[in-house]
Amino acid sequence: MEQIVKMVCNGKNTYVVGQLLFTMSSHKGNAGLLIKCLSQEVTKYAQKNNHDVIPVIMALNGSSRYPQVADALIAMLSRNGLDVANVALCPGRRPTHLALLDEVASHHEFHGQIMQLLMRLFESHRNELEAYEQLKVMKILLDRMVHLLVCGYVLPVVKYLRKCYSRCNTDMSLIRYFVKEVLDVVTFPYSKEFVELFLPLVSDSIIVDRNSDLVSEFIVNCMANY
Repeated sequence: MEQIVKMVCNGKNTYVVGQLLFTMSSHKGNAGLLIKCLSQEVTKYAQKNNHDVIPVIMALNGSSRYPQVADALIAMLSRNGLDVANVALCPGRRPTHLALLDEVASHHEFHGQIMQLLMRLFESHRNELEAYEQLKVMKILLDRMVHLLVCGYVLPVVKYLRKCYSRCNTDMSLIRYFVKEVLDVVTFPYSKEFVELFLPLVSDSIIVDRNSDLVSEFIVNCMANY
């Protein structure tokens, strides 16, 4: 336990995100009491080492709805404090820090910051990973972008992927994956701006299977109404 406490108290950002994880996990199953005790030990250690924990505790009472928590999480990811490439080593599950990022994305005031972060991570080179691992990481980042789209940040997300498509510097399998995921979540009617950005992707036979029901339905709706 001592090692965990010291790790969480390594800095302000690690403390905030660590306590947020404890808060979210303390309501789950029989481990809740143990996690609450761990959270208390972390707070005691932080106070003993002269960390100002009161504002953090107050913010955490409202979970990630508060800017302090969200800003800390985004700052950690921006500085690679939580290496997104580690997702290549976590088959079958969404990394916790990215799950928290999805939670933050439910608040509109952070959409721009999150998108900037995701774009930077998406364009980062990860030469230490095998090709299939790189694609896996990028698909998980695309999942975050689609989630951001679902949360209302539609046009900036689609505009960015349209730019990736136009530049021809992104693996077509990733563009295909993005198109499929978006078609799974969007419903008619669509805005004119969305159609102008997204239809060229759906119309490219290299990217999509034109026999797909979702693809056909989208194209028919666009042709009939725009």
